[in-house]
Amino acid sequence: MKERELEDILWQDLKELEDTLESRDLTDSEEWAYGECKTSLRDIENHRIKDIWQKSRVKWASHGDDNSSYFHKFLKSRVCSNRIHGIDINGTWNMKPNVIKREVRKFFCNRFKDAH
Repeated sequence: MKERELEDILWQDLKELEDTLESRDLTDSEEWAYGECKTSLRDIENHRIKDIWQKSRVKWASHGDDNSSYFHKFLKSRVCSNRIHGIDINGTWNMKPNVIKREVRKFFCNRFKDAH
């Protein structure tokens, strides 16, 4: 199976689990599957980042430029900035992805609720 096909399947599975999460809490096996989907998608993204890095190295080498620490820091900051590790919910720090997702969704639903 190609990486793109696998990624599409993982996104579809993740979407189904997120839809389930909107109506009820996930079971332990669903929570495990949710975590595995997220991990696999993160691995695919890391692979893409490595490809970008490698392509840039080849390009820079052909033009006579050296790699810079700036580029490495930029890639690392991109990965780190896309993650939410936890949030404070009513004074309690929570790191469970399904709880974080539910609270973020609830916040934005309330924030952008139609006034009519």
